[in-house]
Amino acid sequence: MFLHPVYISFFTIMLFSTLLMMSTNTWLITWLMIEINMLVFIPLMNLKKNKYQAESALKYFITQVTASIIMIVSIMSLTNSNQINTTMLMLALLLKMGVAPFHQWMPAIAEGLQWETMLILMIPQKIGPLILIHQVTLSNLMNTNMFLFITLTALIGSVGGLINFSLRKIMIYSSISHSGWMLMSILMSLKLWISYFSIYSVMLMAIITSFKNLKINNLKQMFFINNKLLKYLLMIMFLSLSGLPPFSGFLAKYLVILMAGMSGYKLIVIPLITATLISLFFYMRIILMNMFTVNSKIYKPMITKSSNKKLISINLLGLFSGWFFFLL
Repeated sequence: MFLHPVYISFFTIMLFSTLLMMSTNTWLITWLMIEINMLVFIPLMNLKKNKYQAESALKYFITQVTASIIMIVSIMSLTNSNQINTTMLMLALLLKMGVAPFHQWMPAIAEGLQWETMLILMIPQKIGPLILIHQVTLSNLMNTNMFLFITLTALIGSVGGLINFSLRKIMIYSSISHSGWMLMSILMSLKLWISYFSIYSVMLMAIITSFKNLKINNLKQMFFINNKLLKYLLMIMFLSLSGLPPFSGFLAKYLVILMAGMSGYKLIVIPLITATLISLFFYMRIILMNMFTVNSKIYKPMITKSSNKKLISINLLGLFSGWFFFLL
């Protein structure tokens, strides 16, 4: 999936920049590493030509440059007593992550991205801003408005999935919703965030790999997948992303809820659980519709039996891998 030399180069640079961000105490170097990731990511958006890619790359570039300008101005004048510059820095980081209400650029660029590029946008590209947010919280620079962003992000991400049939946009809104949970986890504990991020990454990679191999882009196409086991596994993967027990997604969210209760943040858990219930309702409705849909010849994904077995194994790994992280 990621054997192209450009992808290999990106992951090498991303790994180096992430390690440097985690080890340095200099804000300027951390900002520089985020910008390097952004500049390397833009060519990936134009790797495979389609009519939406140029527009998506331009929207992404303008959004990220705007956030970068705000970041560098804030970092250059940041002091412990300057609350205005701290707020500007946090807003810039939230914009880079696509946190609500600064999330509109993510659905806007979704249709112009390949599945591989979307996966990079939803996982590696969030690491840098999240590490910076953690550094801000360690410096006691966080304000209570962060909890408002967490609530809005979780709710808007869940509701956004209700009104879209494009799988790309559904996955983007799912990513937005999970960003709220990631913010909540990293504000409490770096170890908790690593656990949540690892579980979420494995689930997302399993789903994106299936979509790419089956060549499906629309929700309706999922109803006509010939292999019933694979079809229902994909549906259950959605439920796992939403947090249905006993799957990995439930474990990730349960750890955050448990830590929030122990840390005295019980009220913020209520909107997070509400957002999860909205997502569960939406995906459960899809599964019920699927059960009463008769297979049709309108769409038949070109895929071999051996590939079917491979995708089934990948999805099973995504469903239960979280428990392996927990046991370790």
